[in-house]
Amino acid sequence: MTTVRIAHAEPRPGRLANGELQTLGHLVVLADDAGHRAVPIWMPGDPGAGDLADLLERPADQVITDGVPQELTARLLGAARARVTGVDIDVTDAGAAELSPEVTVARIGLAGPAGARQVTADLGLGLALAAAAGAPVRLADAVLDRLAVPVPGDDLLTPFLDRVAPAARAKPGRGLPGWPLATLPGRRPRYEPRNLDFADGLDRWDLDCGSGPGPDRPGAADGEPDYAAAAETLPWVERAGTVFRWTGSWLTVFTTPEPVANEQIAVNDREQLIDLLNRYRMAGYESYVPDPDYISVDVMVQVCAVPTAFRGDVEQALLTALGSGPGGFFAHANFTFGQSLEKSALEAAVQGANGVAGVTCVQYRIRGRTLGFTQMGDVVAVGAAQIIRCDNDPSLPGNGSLQIIIEGGK
Repeated sequence: MTTVRIAHAEPRPGRLANGELQTLGHLVVLADDAGHRAVPIWMPGDPGAGDLADLLERPADQVITDGVPQELTARLLGAARARVTGVDIDVTDAGAAELSPEVTVARIGLAGPAGARQVTADLGLGLALAAAAGAPVRLADAVLDRLAVPVPGDDLLTPFLDRVAPAARAKPGRGLPGWPLATLPGRRPRYEPRNLDFADGLDRWDLDCGSGPGPDRPGAADGEPDYAAAAETLPWVERAGTVFRWTGSWLTVFTTPEPVANEQIAVNDREQLIDLLNRYRMAGYESYVPDPDYISVDVMVQVCAVPTAFRGDVEQALLTALGSGPGGFFAHANFTFGQSLEKSALEAAVQGANGVAGVTCVQYRIRGRTLGFTQMGDVVAVGAAQIIRCDNDPSLPGNGSLQIIIEGGK
């Protein structure tokens, strides 16, 4: 899959010389900047296309776009500690000569406390949600190679004006019957994928964690990393994470430390950290120090061993590679606040163990949340104050466990 940029979502024929706007559809252009090529899509009245055009016209300093439901959807997902990880465009007709809503479907990737999921939607709705959430849009390499048009310059609109319906093909010097001459719009601000890492904060207002630090927003002088860095100056803090939350009329700062020796924060230590953070916070902010929330996962990995390897040796190699000890995949130093468990990284660690020919299945469950094992999605997401752990310690079964199933070998 190749990540593409939503370069245009132009209403056509658009703004006419008499100042009136006529919209018979939207010309959407997806640009592969690295390949200097683009794919046009004509959307005649498709749901979401108008919202997409509004989002691309949004001024850089505008926090919320009125009347665009995808903005509200993105903020509600953030409040539920979920996020849009990306939107993949699938072609349902392998022989299609061009991209259109009739032969495409948008698969919206979501990550949240329940794991990774995909939701299918119309193409226009999927693209609009990607623009609102700042999520990447991806298109299959084979589709790009077949349908993309080389564009050597920066003009990604004029070469595709003939791809729209005949009734909407007004161009400078021609016009529509009964209408004054139409004019081309000026260049619009480019939409660039933003907010690719949800744990690093949002670049617009969010109901769950506030506006986040920035030069034009409250908290610019005391961002989340500053609070965490201040907490980590205390000798009993191994690491810390901070999140801003809008709690009604002001921002509240939640800084969660992970103690070096214990899972719970001692009363005296908590008071010491609160006093320290009160010297950093801005007037009007409240500061709290909650306990860390450990997310214990049970992981079941099924592999195929090479024919010459002993299954016992392969099992021991996997337990070492995935263990919580130094150098292990689940070592405590490898996971911090808000850091997701990525299936691809886990599979890479498994594949790197001696004697493993391949990974056939990865299942997991979260202690206290799910009863049975389920297939692991691309990402197991956690909240900003949560830490994933899988200690595989028989004396502490509540801290997560590893199960290895080996086929093949000898």
